[in-house]
Amino acid sequence: MVFIVSALYKKTENFKLDYYKDHHMPLVMERFKPFGLKSYKILELNPETSQGYAFHTIMEWEDQEGMMKGFGEHG
Repeated sequence: MVFIVSALYKKTENFKLDYYKDHHMPLVMERFKPFGLKSYKILELNPETSQGYAFHTIMEWEDQEGMMKGFGEHG
């Protein structure tokens, strides 16, 4: 059964979207793929219409157990 993890990020002055997309999330994929991370998406939001949130990351896992093991090791 697929398990989805969702993270919302507020708009801040120091959030570096390019770093997040080009370095952080590829590292997350590298570390967590062995635990069942299948894919991720980064959505840009309009902070004015999304209660101040600027970005939404959605991670698709094979199952919750793998996600828990991955976060236990790399969390």
